[in-house]
Amino acid sequence: MGSIFNKKEYSNKGIHYTTVRVEADVSLRTEYYWHPGVPGFDLKYNFDVTMNHGEIADENLKITCNDNRVTVNKTEITIPEEVRNSTPEIIVNVAYKNGNDELDCNIAVPLKSWENTFNDDFEGDTLNTDVWKSHRNHLTYDKPEDADTYKVIDRAQVAPNCYTVSDSMLNMLITDDVIYDPINKETYLYSECCLDTRDSFLQKYGCFSARISCAKFGGLNTAFWLLPLGKYSTKYTNFKTEDAKWGLAEIDILETSAAWGQGNRFAITEHYYDYTNNYAHIQEGEYYEVEDKMTDFHVFTCVWFEDSLYYYVDDKLLRTTFGLRADGVEGETMTEAYIIVDVSCYLDNSWVGKRNFTKADLPIKAQVDWVKAYK
Repeated sequence: MGSIFNKKEYSNKGIHYTTVRVEADVSLRTEYYWHPGVPGFDLKYNFDVTMNHGEIADENLKITCNDNRVTVNKTEITIPEEVRNSTPEIIVNVAYKNGNDELDCNIAVPLKSWENTFNDDFEGDTLNTDVWKSHRNHLTYDKPEDADTYKVIDRAQVAPNCYTVSDSMLNMLITDDVIYDPINKETYLYSECCLDTRDSFLQKYGCFSARISCAKFGGLNTAFWLLPLGKYSTKYTNFKTEDAKWGLAEIDILETSAAWGQGNRFAITEHYYDYTNNYAHIQEGEYYEVEDKMTDFHVFTCVWFEDSLYYYVDDKLLRTTFGLRADGVEGETMTEAYIIVDVSCYLDNSWVGKRNFTKADLPIKAQVDWVKAYK
């Protein structure tokens, strides 16, 4: 083969393409799906390599890396976290050899490093209430004098102390403690936990992770999510590029019920609002599965960029959202977000399935080992 006379590189929705040519009809093409990876895990990329648009036999292809800390297994490279934190890129060489025919190219693979900005691993036996606040603060366990006139609702409402901390775990609880809402004149037969960082930690862009074991009963929702600071549905983390009147007002990294599938399913969902049309709502998302159970501990992660979102369970990339931007129409701009963790109890046989617990099973818990954020 002759000398390379043409090399093209471009990317589209996370897929990075590199093509080198020595003749008009002789080309080596490489593609891989870029994503930033999760702190604490190795990052893997698989390279799809073709010669003249055809497959290459294993014995004719060799992939190497300029950093010996990177492991190469045929077409898959594994990049340890220490590499991502110590260099902005690695150089991957993709080489084709068949007899006297040889062709190769170097591909610069950009790496994302992470700096820890928030960490709570729930040490000790008390919650740091300087960091976490109950998502509602006007409810009470004390029965108001006019409580007999309240509407009774057979579900839960957020209680101010519906949690414990033990063995370096946050235990978010569902209990049968009756709680009262004196503003809306309602009585709830159960209490639930919802904690957030709106008064202590806000961040624009970055990586948000939590290691969670979800509640084991149907009718309950264990969740980990992000909200932009401000009145719900009127503040946004991102906007749709093609239609910037749609603002992203809620990022659900994890929502799950043990009633879904075989107790191994969870949902990733984004909630958008059209702030030019009475805050009309649309949601986009999908269901995903873990290999074991949602009651086992898993790390749920969202990486938030100006133009995209990446979702993971442990080190596995599950979902990517492209086509986002930082500014909407009519002068709307994105704002910082805060973290929420919660477990909630809904009406029987609602969107989280039929309840399969009794009062003898209470208190029911979902556990959070740690919550972290990075930039």
